[in-house]
Amino acid sequence: MSTAEASDDQAGAKTRTVTISHFGICVKARYKLCMSSVHSARYQLFLKRLKTARLEAALTQERVAELLGRPQSFLSKCESGERRVDVVELEEFARIYRKSLNYFLPP
Repeated sequence: MSTAEASDDQAGAKTRTVTISHFGICVKARYKLCMSSVHSARYQLFLKRLKTARLEAALTQERVAELLGRPQSFLSKCESGERRVDVVELEEFARIYRKSLNYFLPP
């Protein structure tokens, strides 16, 4: 048996209490729900700069994917935020687009 309930704490942060019963032992855990930074304003600005850099370099998603040795869907997911970009991948994008790493970082 497991149950869950969500609520707001005094600071307005979402919290969740989960009760899990296994072999007659009930455990209650309370933790804060974190909003993924994929949807933060800063990450959205990063995604916009990622796509802008590709367009300024006059490259298609297909061509960049080819240079990276990845499928076109990889690039599409990176630019849409469906897939997070790690620092090693960002360095590859910067090299291909001839941009500094600082170009991609929001102020």
